Amino acid sequence: MVHKATSDTAFREQVLKDIHTAVKEVSGREVPQDFKINVVDGTGYHLTVVLPAFNPSGELSDQELEEVAGGVVIGGVDYGKGSATSPKFDWPRTPENESMLNGQQSGGTIRPKPTI
Repeated sequence: MVHKATSDTAFREQVLKDIHTAVKEVSGREVPQDFKINVVDGTGYHLTVVLPAFNPSGELSDQELEEVAGGVVIGGVDYGKGSATSPKFDWPRTPENESMLNGQQSGGTIRPKPTI
């Protein structure tokens, strides 16, 4: 489909206008209308924003709470709860580190002082 859309102007316009019809034309299969397919013309600049599922209560699920509960992740390393796969780091207790860990300061990178 992509190859055809790069060489056939009419088909390209159809892909941009009605992707479901274009898929059926190329594959012979129908895609349900509630299945969203986003096609972006490759010219110019684009930004795609994907909104999370609507949550009118504003409350986090148990799984979401578990994902955000406790700890700090820096550079892909979990310095929070600690586990068999994520090291536990004992931060030097300075006012600067405490404020960063509690989210009272933004920007910069937290770098622990080496212990000698």
